[in-house]
Amino acid sequence: MVKVYLDSCAIQRPLDTPNQVRIALEAEAVLGILSLCDAGLVELVSSEALVYEAEQNPLPIRREHSYFVLAKARTTINVTARIKERASQFL
Repeated sequence: MVKVYLDSCAIQRPLDTPNQVRIALEAEAVLGILSLCDAGLVELVSSEALVYEAEQNPLPIRREHSYFVLAKARTTINVTARIKERASQFL
């Protein structure tokens, strides 16, 4: 089964104002991926980082949307010391 990891921006895209063709197309693509997850054809992967980013969102509707999407995930990637070390190499 194909596993998909959507970053916070992708998760939020369906809530953005579709005032550009690109935004509308990206929103439809994300909704399509989520439909495939609901149908069991694609596996959504979450992470502690995504949950943290969702918690930091000051807008309740966007925060709740993130939680709703992340609840579809079958797998959650935990932040380990190794991941923190690798991330620090990008700073």
